[in-house]
Amino acid sequence: MKTAKFSLSVDQGTTVVEFQGDAADVHIEVEAGDVVEYPTLDGNVASNAEAETYSLVMRAGQDYSATGLARYLWDNAGATADVVLNAFGATAAPTDATPEVRGQVTLIPVQYGGEVSTFAEFEVTLPFLSKPELATAAAAP
Repeated sequence: MKTAKFSLSVDQGTTVVEFQGDAADVHIEVEAGDVVEYPTLDGNVASNAEAETYSLVMRAGQDYSATGLARYLWDNAGATADVVLNAFGATAAPTDATPEVRGQVTLIPVQYGGEVSTFAEFEVTLPFLSKPELATAAAAP
């Protein structure tokens, strides 16, 4: 991945804010749900798999300026944000060959400060509210 499109917007109708210049790593992680087994006296075992969970994981520099990603997360802590991630580039349109992921996450503030003589960065895991969409067409206006 050389370039990517990454944007967040807190409320429908507000300006979409792109942050591809802020982040060094943005990806979606999927974690399988737990499997619960229930053995019965007749020797059978019933099992139930819980749904998987989805998270947006980011690593970025701590830019707390008015337009920085760290500041955006801090100022909008707890808000639900629409997210768009297209790993095929900032100008890639969503198609079957270049799909993007869209969904909603809960914003969490990130650390401020760090170790001396290092680049101040953060890593955060933002939970999706539900399974994100793998989109192959432009979003409806």
